[in-house]
Amino acid sequence: MEFGIFGYIILPLSKSAIAAISIINWVFTWNQFIWPLVIANSKSLYTMQLGLAYFQRQFDIEYGATLAASVICMLPVLIAFLIFRR
Repeated sequence: MEFGIFGYIILPLSKSAIAAISIINWVFTWNQFIWPLVIANSKSLYTMQLGLAYFQRQFDIEYGATLAASVICMLPVLIAFLIFRR
């Protein structure tokens, strides 16, 4: 009985909230920086954000390459936004 109430009333009313939380959680996971930096032990395991951080050198920053890589890192989030928007 309780599962029927949950399935027919509560779940349909909370679909948008569940979708919003899922998208926010995915974006948060996509943009993590510190945890992959601690765990990854070789450059082949780095995430896109860690690779983006390695574009910067100690005394020189190549702004063109950094901005191009930033756009590439942003594309999956933008595509997910365009797919899931109403």
